[in-house]
Amino acid sequence: TRLLLKAHKVSVLLERFRQALVEQYGARNINVHRHGILGAMPESPDFSLRTDEFRVLAFGKFGRYKRLEVMLDAWPAVRRQVPNARLTIAGQDHPNRAGYMAALAEQHKSDTSIEFLGYLSEDGIAPIFRRCNVAVLPYSSSGGPSGVAHQAVQFGLPLIGPTIADIVNVCTEEGLAIDYYRTDDTADLAEKIVALARDPE
Repeated sequence: TRLLLKAHKVSVLLERFRQALVEQYGARNINVHRHGILGAMPESPDFSLRTDEFRVLAFGKFGRYKRLEVMLDAWPAVRRQVPNARLTIAGQDHPNRAGYMAALAEQHKSDTSIEFLGYLSEDGIAPIFRRCNVAVLPYSSSGGPSGVAHQAVQFGLPLIGPTIADIVNVCTEEGLAIDYYRTDDTADLAEKIVALARDPE
């Protein structure tokens, strides 16, 4: 950290990161630059790609602070109230949690309303986001600003996320369309998904 702070300028993604470097290291060369998107411009949703199913997306590297259990535990309650709901899980294991997604896919293989897509190539990301109705951020703690949240808004997807300070702060500061559930609260997450399915406006 001290070596990096010898640069003329250092950029971080959150204000709390800047504050930590100032307070702990006396740094004076820190800029905060918000997390961006990789696309040139956000795209308007293509509603023709959305079927009569209500598609929920969970995307990322799972197994550490992004965990799928709360989403999967909420899913039966969602399906009881929204029978046309479909859950798409895309991404891969966190490097420190090898086998995490394969174990969950095996555990839920009999549920035809859940699809585990695994790793997506760059070309495969946009079609998945475009066909879904909402992106859920199933985080149990924060790893900083969410790249998945920024990808979701690039494709016009609203978000449902936990009441974790970093998520709340980023979404508030950047004006992202999000509804919050109590962190790790399965029933509250199910309620938020059902509410959005019933009232898309």
